[in-house]
Amino acid sequence: MAGSGQQALADTAPIYLDRHYSPQERAADLVSRMTLAEKASQMNSSVSPAIPRLGIAQYGWWNEALHGVAREQLVN
Repeated sequence: MAGSGQQALADTAPIYLDRHYSPQERAADLVSRMTLAEKASQMNSSVSPAIPRLGIAQYGWWNEALHGVAREQLVN
């Protein structure tokens, strides 16, 4: 039966990974799965650490309003 494997995967995937849900629903699901320590670690304004168990890669998000977007800080 074609597609049944895809449906099974969609049924087991967390909401935050399913693009059929709204960004608000996905964000709420992701945050609900994070520990307090993980949430706090994402507040670092230069480089936020990865959360491997949730599939979140390390990233940087600092910028400065006075000078516009100063840097993008993509981490490979």
